[in-house]
Amino acid sequence: MNCAIYIRVSTEKQREKFSLSSQEKILIEYTKSKGWDYILYNEGAGSGETLENRPQMMKLLQDARDKKFEVCLVIELERLSRDEDLFDWLTIKKTFRDNKIKIATPNQAYDLSDDEDDFLSDLFGALAKREKKKLLKRMKRGSLEAVTKGVYIGSHFRLGYRYDKTIKKLIVVPEEAEVVRKIFELCNEQNLGTVAIAEYLNQNKIPTSLEFAEKKGSYKGKGFKIGSWTGGVVWRLLTNHIYYGVYRFNRIEHKNGKTLGKRPESEWIKQPVEPIITYEEFSKAQESIKNRAKWADRNVRNEYLLSGLIYCAECESKLQGATFKAYEKRDKEGNIVRDKRGYLIKRWKTISYYKCYGRVKKDCVLPYVKTEEIDNKVWKAIDYLVKQPQNALDEAIRIKQIELKEAKETIPDRLKGLGKELERLINAEDRLLDAFSMGDLTQEDLKKQMPKIKLRKYRTQAEIDSLRLQIAGSELKEQKLANLSAVKGNIDDYSQKQRREFLRGALDKVIVYKNGDIDIITILDSPEREQGKPYELVCDESRQGSLCHSG
Repeated sequence: MNCAIYIRVSTEKQREKFSLSSQEKILIEYTKSKGWDYILYNEGAGSGETLENRPQMMKLLQDARDKKFEVCLVIELERLSRDEDLFDWLTIKKTFRDNKIKIATPNQAYDLSDDEDDFLSDLFGALAKREKKKLLKRMKRGSLEAVTKGVYIGSHFRLGYRYDKTIKKLIVVPEEAEVVRKIFELCNEQNLGTVAIAEYLNQNKIPTSLEFAEKKGSYKGKGFKIGSWTGGVVWRLLTNHIYYGVYRFNRIEHKNGKTLGKRPESEWIKQPVEPIITYEEFSKAQESIKNRAKWADRNVRNEYLLSGLIYCAECESKLQGATFKAYEKRDKEGNIVRDKRGYLIKRWKTISYYKCYGRVKKDCVLPYVKTEEIDNKVWKAIDYLVKQPQNALDEAIRIKQIELKEAKETIPDRLKGLGKELERLINAEDRLLDAFSMGDLTQEDLKKQMPKIKLRKYRTQAEIDSLRLQIAGSELKEQKLANLSAVKGNIDDYSQKQRREFLRGALDKVIVYKNGDIDIITILDSPEREQGKPYELVCDESRQGSLCHSG
């Protein structure tokens, strides 16, 4: 009889506890005692989560279909599969049953065509699944307890640090820490992007993290290439919170080998680590990265006026510029021109639009918006605000007062109502996250619902700020008018590039609605609010522009 011997351990650490060599020795001796010929399938150390991650098992199943053996021998049933939902186990069992292959361990054999043996194999498969769940829970609980006690449980492969087994913590490696500080200095002081920083490091032959790791003995040759610095590697380093002294554990949720996303921040465990840089240096780097991503050349290749500033009200995605060629010919009155046969007279014309990124991934329904129309609206409103700031602010206050009067509300009453609405939206956001963490809400549903709540929060906060501006003292109001009046030169003479640069400093974002309405949110100082936070400047066709919140 031909036999397939399958051996596997779950992790590298289990090589000592459940030796591959001992499995091989026991099973080969068993086949000799039975007089069987055997084929060895050595999976090595690897998870039993999915079949796709086990090439030797995939080969074994194909050989089973090719009738190369009559029995599959394992040290215990769970070596075949410990899959979370038993799907892999059922796949393996079906392949064996269809090809009349038995499963055997040194203690028992299972004929899957026999109802009792089939039941027993399912029972042991279910027990393996149950044991795995218990094991994972114990491991998770143990990890959480260890982290709360100050034990570092994370990657030992961290530039700037070395894991000390004695104290079970990360300690700073001075030579590597200097490289980390240099990278933040290049970002913050010399205003270099991630790719430029990587080029500088390579040109100056600064060792990579893998080269440092090899020197300190933590590089074990697991198929990694030493390579060179890249923009991606630099970006990951610049955005890692550990360098200002905070290691964040239990931040990402995983299930069945898949990443589900971030957990609510209340579930994170923040462990102090010896810092290499200050929090201020880290924050400055994040702002620099954010601005570079917003204004990168690839995002403004065609110099669209609102590149990086314009957002969709439906799904909260950015809008990107797009240029199309169309054909049309119209007379002086704007009517389409046809020839004698009634056919349209064609003329190629290039038309630019803003289109929502979410049209593909989020099935967003926001229609294309002509760049010329929305650019003109935004610039018209900004032009009015800059040239007549006093009138713009007074008009904003007058309009808001009319709206409150019609609603029979005072400013304090409206602020109170908006405060409750903001609190309700925050609670709604928390409930969504709770439902997602409990498995009652899918990731897809979360992505659809969360942006709508965030946008309503943003608008509610903007209206609160607008109302606070109205009750600000005259001194603060004069200061804001002075900020608007500080614009140098005549903005009418600005080129397209100059207008874009100016809008970077004057606007926070432009929000576009499905019905064609837009909210223009400007950056102005506000009482009781941090510097640089937004107000809304709403362009109205009936007026030049006004500083207020659009309904």
